[in-house]
Amino acid sequence: MPENAVGAVPVIEGSQIFLHPLRMKDIPRLNHWRNDLTTREQLVLHPYPIPLEQDMLWFKERIAVANNRQIYFGVSLKDTHELAGYANIININWIHRTCNVGALIRKSQHKHQALGLETAVLVMEYVFKTLGLERICVHVIADNKRALMFNRMLGYRKEALMRKHVFMNGAYHDICVLGILRNEYLDARDQLRHTAGLSR
Repeated sequence: MPENAVGAVPVIEGSQIFLHPLRMKDIPRLNHWRNDLTTREQLVLHPYPIPLEQDMLWFKERIAVANNRQIYFGVSLKDTHELAGYANIININWIHRTCNVGALIRKSQHKHQALGLETAVLVMEYVFKTLGLERICVHVIADNKRALMFNRMLGYRKEALMRKHVFMNGAYHDICVLGILRNEYLDARDQLRHTAGLSR
């Protein structure tokens, strides 16, 4: 098991990438990405700078401890083992069997969309087939057309609109709530895995 990793988080092999427990050594790079203005807007993070010490504390107190309501993965390239981003499964509700997911592929030299697609499909597979959950929810800024189109390609459906839910760059923005059910993913699974370059 990698040092400072969450023991309950598995390693999931993909075609170009693998998902692994988030590690303490990953935090400086994540902190750099999370402080990028474009990234903060895409992920609806707060607009304030995040000190490295704060992210280190976040890892120690919330990530590197047993927690059955959230899972954080590092996303690394298989050929170089270089960190390319991260993904999370949060707000896991074991009674209702629901969760929220998110991901960030940040390195500009990587094939951004292809790795993002592979990451998303690996996470969906893990949520529905390993954890046995029934529903995934994602929140997307309503005017982020690329993210909306990406999630619709994965099979997510728009379920709600939270009007003027976040304030960024001097203006309020709506948030789209999208969801996908287990049976909807399983119906599209083979095609999604093929599109993502994964074996069926």
